[in-house]
Amino acid sequence: MFPVMFRFALLAVVLPTVSQAQRAIRPDTNHNRRVIEEFDRALADSAAESLDCRVQVGKPRLTYSFRHLATYEAAVPVSELDPAGTVLTTMFRVTPKQGGQPDYFRQTLRIGKIPSNVNSKLLAVADGGFFAGEGEYHVDWLLRDHRGRACRKEWSVKVRVKDKDRPQPLAPGTVTSMQLDQWGETASRENRPFRVALMLHAAPTRLLGHTLTRVDQSLLVAMLISLLEETPFVETSVTAFNLNQQKELFHTERLDMKEFTKLADRLDELELGTIDLQVLERPTGDVELLANLLKRELKSPEPPDAVVFVGPKFLDESNVSESILDDVSEPKPLVFYLRQDYYPRLFIQDTIEKLTRRLKGKVFRVSSPEELAKAIREMEERLKERCAALHQTGTSGE
Repeated sequence: MFPVMFRFALLAVVLPTVSQAQRAIRPDTNHNRRVIEEFDRALADSAAESLDCRVQVGKPRLTYSFRHLATYEAAVPVSELDPAGTVLTTMFRVTPKQGGQPDYFRQTLRIGKIPSNVNSKLLAVADGGFFAGEGEYHVDWLLRDHRGRACRKEWSVKVRVKDKDRPQPLAPGTVTSMQLDQWGETASRENRPFRVALMLHAAPTRLLGHTLTRVDQSLLVAMLISLLEETPFVETSVTAFNLNQQKELFHTERLDMKEFTKLADRLDELELGTIDLQVLERPTGDVELLANLLKRELKSPEPPDAVVFVGPKFLDESNVSESILDDVSEPKPLVFYLRQDYYPRLFIQDTIEKLTRRLKGKVFRVSSPEELAKAIREMEERLKERCAALHQTGTSGE
C-alpha cells in the first residue's frame, strides 16, 4: 500500500483548513474506476490551465526501521490560491518498473478564506513519501484546484539495498505506508526482560521547522517500532508530548493496534503554527512538563526499569534543576535519550539532553539504523548491569 502523505502548512501564517483522510483508490468499484479514468485523462490533458507549483524530490534514505523512505515536497504560492477559499486535490500513481500493477492514491484539502494582509509570496507546502523495497519505480503526480487548474510532475525512484545479508522488511518492487500501520498486529511481548517507559517528543526533525510533517511523523514512529520489534524491551507506557506547546498529546500503558492508531491521529492533529499565550507566560513550562511526565512513571506501583526519550534536537536551552526528582524514591530507573539527528543540526544541549545528563543518563546521537542498533545494545548492557547490581544489593541485605 502506498499512501498519500499530504499536509499543507502556510509559512508564517495560519489559515483555516480541513483535510480529508488519504485513501487508496483501487479499481474494485465502478466509482473508483471512474476516479482513476479521470486522473488518467487529467494527467494527459495538456490544454488545461496550469497551476503554479514546484516539486522537490528527495533521494530514498534508509530510516531507523531499515526501510528506504522516498519523499517529495511541493509548494504552491499563496497568490495562486482563491482568496475566498481553495480546494486542492492531489492524486498520483506509483508503478514498479520491474513489472506489476500501479497503485493510485488521492487526498483533498480545503483552505479557507485568505486574510487580505497575507504576503502573496508565501508558499503552501505539501510533503509526502513512501517506503519502498529494492527496485525502480515511476511516480506520476497531479495537483488540481477547484477551478480545474493543474500542476503535473513525474519522477523515478530507485532503491538500492547495500547490505544484502540483512533481511529486508519489504520485498523488491513493493511500496508501503509511511505510518507502518500493520505493526500492532505482529509485535510480540514474550521473553522481553526490560520494562521501559517510552517518551516521544513530537517535534520537527528540521531545526527551524514549523510543522510536524508526515516525514517527521514517520521517522518518529519508525524509531518507536524499532524499539519494540525484536528487542529486549517491553513498554510500560508510551507517551507523546510537545515541548514547544508544553503539552502532553498521548498516553497509553499498552500500545496495541487501537492505541497505535490513536497515536497516529494525535500526531496528525498537532498544530505548531500558533502558541497559546499561557505557554509564553511559563518560561519553564517545558521543564515542568518533563518533570511531571517522569514523576508519573516513577511513582507508579510498578515503575519501569528505564525511561527512554525519543525525538529530534529541540531549539531550547532551559535550565534543569539538580533537584528535579528529589521527591522520587530510590532506586531510580535509568534514563536514555535517543536524539534523532536525521538531518544536520546545531551543536546545542536541548532541555531533554540536559535533563538526561542531570539524571546521570546517557544521550545517544542517532542518525542511521546502525547507530540505533548500537544504542539499543548499549542500553541493554546498562540495564543488565543495573539489574545485577540491584540483585546483589538485595542479596547482601538479607
